[in-house]
Parts: sequence; structure tokens; C-alpha cells
Amino acid sequence: MNKLRLFSIATIASASCFLASCGEKKDAEAEASTETPVAEVEAEKQDTYDSLTDELIVAINNIGDAFDSAKDKASGEAFVKTMDTIGDELESISARMAKLEDPSDAEASRIQEKVEKSTQKFSDQFKSFFVRFMQNDELGENVGSAMTEFQARMDKLPEFLSPDDKKKEVNPLITP
Repeated sequence: MNKLRLFSIATIASASCFLASCGEKKDAEAEASTETPVAEVEAEKQDTYDSLTDELIVAINNIGDAFDSAKDKASGEAFVKTMDTIGDELESISARMAKLEDPSDAEASRIQEKVEKSTQKFSDQFKSFFVRFMQNDELGENVGSAMTEFQARMDKLPEFLSPDDKKKEVNPLITP
């Protein structure tokens, strides 16, 4: 695989994560009774831009952790599985976010700032990963292919909270 092409794809993916909006579960939800079945908790929970932003932040930070973990052939194989799982999570978040009414300009700005503040270490994690990938042939084709596939999946997702046009549908993980 052309490593320069992978770098371009990964750079776009990493930079665009800062334009997205979503992340980790709210504390109240996390403290839900262990006696309540998960299905009931899921049914009771109402998606909001804030709750989905929290889930997105967690997913972005999980991508960063996956970057940190990819160091050799075995961890590279685990990286491939992790990126596939995170791709599923991001597609789910995107689909649920698409069902929400458009946020106000103020809410969109607040959410974008929240994502930027919560994912600051992601860029450094990506840079370290990229250097390892370029220097370590053990990471190989499977990691490069996983990044290309992940990028292709993210390209299909609509963008939310676009500063120029809130209704513009483009990928939140890709910079315009």
C-alpha cells in the first residue's frame, strides 16, 4: 500500500475529528441501577446533541488509544479489529444524530468547542502512530488497509454542525 496515500487519508481523518460532535456517557446514565436491564435503560434514554457528542468524544479518544496500541504485528491485528468496532460506533452515532433537529448556532458552536477541548491529545497520538507505521514494516498492509477502509466508511457519513450551513451533509470526521 502506498504509505503516502495512507498518510493523506489518516491526516484528513485526524484533522476532521475536531470538527465533529459527540462522546462518553453522562454520569447519571453511568450510575443507572445495575438491576435495570440494559434494554430498558437504552429505551428510556433520549439522544441529544450533548449525549451523542459525549459518545463521539469517547470514540475519537478510543481511536487515539488504538493508535497508541499499534506497535507490532500482533497489536496491529488488534488495531484492525478495534478500528472496525469504532467505525460501527461512529456509524451508529451518525445515524442517531441525523434524527435530531438541527442545533442552534450557539449550541453547535458550544458542542464543537467541547469536542476540540476533549480530543486535544488525539493529534499527538496520530502523529506517533504514523511515525511508527512508517518505520515498522510489522504493522504492514493490514493496518494500512484498515485505515483506508475506516476512511471509506467515514466518507459516507454526513457532517454535522457545519459552520457554514448546519444542514450541509458532509462527514464530521473529514475536514471540508
